[in-house]
Amino acid sequence: MNSETRVCQNCKGGFVIEPEDFGFYEKIKVPPPTFCPECRMQRRLAWRNERALYKRKCDLCNKVVISMYTASAEFPVYCHDCWLSDEWDPLSYGQEFDFSKPFFQQFQELFKAVPRSALFQRSSTNSPYANLIGESKNVYLAYSTVSVEDVYYSKIVDKSRFIYDSLSVADSEKCYGNIYSDRNFNSHFLEYSNNCMDSWFLFDCSNCKSCALSSNLRNQEYVFRNERYSKEDYFLKLKELNLGSFADSEKARNEFQEVKFRAIHKYGDILKSVNTTGDNLYAAKNSKLCFDSYEIEDCAYSFRIIKMKDSMDCAFTGVGAELVYEYISGGLGNYDVKFSSFAFNSVKNSYYADYCGSASDLIGCIGLRSKKFCILNKQYSEEEYREISSKILDHMKTSEFNGAADRVYKYGEFFPVELSPFAYNETIAQEYFPLTKEKAADIGFKWREPEEREYKVDIL
Repeated sequence: MNSETRVCQNCKGGFVIEPEDFGFYEKIKVPPPTFCPECRMQRRLAWRNERALYKRKCDLCNKVVISMYTASAEFPVYCHDCWLSDEWDPLSYGQEFDFSKPFFQQFQELFKAVPRSALFQRSSTNSPYANLIGESKNVYLAYSTVSVEDVYYSKIVDKSRFIYDSLSVADSEKCYGNIYSDRNFNSHFLEYSNNCMDSWFLFDCSNCKSCALSSNLRNQEYVFRNERYSKEDYFLKLKELNLGSFADSEKARNEFQEVKFRAIHKYGDILKSVNTTGDNLYAAKNSKLCFDSYEIEDCAYSFRIIKMKDSMDCAFTGVGAELVYEYISGGLGNYDVKFSSFAFNSVKNSYYADYCGSASDLIGCIGLRSKKFCILNKQYSEEEYREISSKILDHMKTSEFNGAADRVYKYGEFFPVELSPFAYNETIAQEYFPLTKEKAADIGFKWREPEEREYKVDIL
């Protein structure tokens, strides 16, 4: 099979579908995409709100909670405990599939009825101000964390403890201000540096101990401003920085900018990887255009995926997942899941599933847990499910859902951005694909003006 150049129906630019891409689509039985990889990523990210948090009431217990959904959301929002409770039944919202309507129109109707959890937290405790976290404890204003404890004001942190003001950190402890740096201990203001301890202000360093204001070091100890010192002299130099003073600490930060400017910069941060393209990758194999990911194999066009195999077009997911396509958020142990989002864990053989967990054989379902053979939250026998599911797929291939700006959605497309519960500027799509309010309106993306807040001091 040869590569083909097609025109993206969103940005109208050309994009290439490679032979290996066609092979993957054939394996999972989906048609080739009509959006280019960048527009596909933008569409998925427009379904993920990490940090636009609001105070509102739980629609079940009436308790005031922190939520990623506003009080004016079109659907019920439950606090985490209520959402996980037996006080409501997701199957009670089930509806018959109507072959006279497009699938996405029916999914939209269900979407407005089924409750959603105020925050996405999987097996996490004491973290009321953290969102999109898993297996975490004592997390405050931090996002996209997995298996962490005591993490504050940070994003993308895995398997770490006592991390502050950091971005993209893994297997680390007692660190502050680190960026894209893993396996570090008691080290601060490190960038693209790994396996370091007791160090300050390092850029592109590895296996270093007690080093400061340096770059491009390997297996070094007691290095200050890229010069080797005795242990005693090193600590005298470090003491001169007076990092306990805010003013002197700012001077060191400014000097660190010069250190980075003079340093040698690698083409990309790709470690222990083979036959792989992208950036910020560790232990990747046979993967194409993947970013901020580790322990992946045979993946493509993905961002922030962990321990995944044979998957494409995914973001913020992984850990044992396989054969996943066009997916965002959560998804521990997913298998053969397509065009879906926010799986808590172990969703299998499903497509267009949202906020489901420990479930299989779902089509267009929301909020189901430990269920099988469901369509639009309605339970079927296995025989009935098999029969109607094939008819729904055929229906989706011919029945179009018309979005804004001439976008057309059929089987093979992720959820339309028009159905996202968030305004575009609430989501991380605005971070990676920034738009002005006017441009967003031109292409049919929702926009939310910031709320005016008049805070009053009530604790003196």
